Amino acid sequence: MFKRLLVPIILISIALCVGLFVLLANTGVFSADSSVTLKLIMIIALFGILPAAIIIACSLSLMRMLTAKYAVSAEQKRYLAFGLILSVQNREPFQIFKLIMATKGQARKTLREFWGIRNREGVLETAHYLSIAGGHTAFADDVFNKLIKTGKLEPLTEDNLHNPAGLENAYQAAVEREFGKGPAGEALTPEQRAAVTKAFLSRVNDGLECYTITLKHLLNAGYTENELLSIPTTAAWDFGRVCFIVKFGAAARYIDEADAWPYLKAAADNASKTYKSWREYFAAYALGRAIAYGYEGLFSEPSDIIKGLINKPKGKLDLSNISFK
Repeated sequence: MFKRLLVPIILISIALCVGLFVLLANTGVFSADSSVTLKLIMIIALFGILPAAIIIACSLSLMRMLTAKYAVSAEQKRYLAFGLILSVQNREPFQIFKLIMATKGQARKTLREFWGIRNREGVLETAHYLSIAGGHTAFADDVFNKLIKTGKLEPLTEDNLHNPAGLENAYQAAVEREFGKGPAGEALTPEQRAAVTKAFLSRVNDGLECYTITLKHLLNAGYTENELLSIPTTAAWDFGRVCFIVKFGAAARYIDEADAWPYLKAAADNASKTYKSWREYFAAYALGRAIAYGYEGLFSEPSDIIKGLINKPKGKLDLSNISFK
């Protein structure tokens, strides 16, 4: 929607600049008597600075207008705030449900390529999985509690995978993700188990490396290491993505907005019961992302957004008037 409305603005700004150029040319500004420096300055101003300023000003006004048009209730805005980081990463306003930047086709492509979602059932099942069923918590929490909190940050190998303080929950989650629950996930052939183990070890070690890098970014943002290691769970990474799934699901026309709010409420309620504040929640989100998602995308982006949130609470991502509990 935003892009469709922005095209006329760009065309009008170009037309305006061309008109001004013609007008100035008729006044003799670009005559042979004018200096080369003056001509260059005028051209840069007309076709660089001026159109950019017009487009930026109109874009900001347009975004404010659309945000006001699709405003939600104060309680609904609170639910949406739990998905703030992904909204900002996708250049979408977090405080409204409707997507401004993404089209129906883009939303469907994103859901299909990144989540394997192609229909209504896929959106609702994923929203339930993230908001209620536990999501990636079994894997990420095992790594966080049994390795990171105990200082075991060295790369994992098959020799130290199965031990009393090992990663049984995370490993079983990996098996179930690949082969399903029940007998199918219990009676693996040696070849299947070897393949799962190899992929699992790679994922764990990738998560440990990403955790170390993300930790540095969060410390730079103003957190302390004790504060980060006292985080109870990495479930925030799942709660924070519910908003993304249902927003894109609605933009793709797979679900209606009314379908989304129960999942958004469940994610917000579970998050507010689990964490003490926005500060703790967003840190848990960044750490959960690092451990579960690994080296895909930028390490620093979520941490940079969080840094702006906690150090500039009155900035453009103002949460001071949105209650966490």
